[in-house]
Amino acid sequence: MAINLRNTNDVSVNGVKVLVYGQAGAGKTHLIRTLPRPVILSAEGGLLSLQGTGIPYVEISNLATLTEAYKWLMDSSETKDFDAVALDSISEIAEVVLSSEKKTAKDPRQNG
Repeated sequence: MAINLRNTNDVSVNGVKVLVYGQAGAGKTHLIRTLPRPVILSAEGGLLSLQGTGIPYVEISNLATLTEAYKWLMDSSETKDFDAVALDSISEIAEVVLSSEKKTAKDPRQNG
């Protein structure tokens, strides 16, 4: 079998996907300011560490706003102004989705 030797000069850029994990107060939100031209999908009220940075954000309070934000990110010409999307926090966004699903989906473990 022949070795297929490649060169890193030929590697295409598809972007970087990063998940930052840490304790509360570790600086995860503060780290967003280092991203290139970010927009934030925020389900937390904890953007105080970014006060005065001018970073735009969309407040996610329910599944409808999350869906609307996703469609905006995928379809809007405005999003060409952003190079990074930050989810703050993904745990809180997951809670928004779970809360919505709990209202509509029956838990099969429950009787009745």
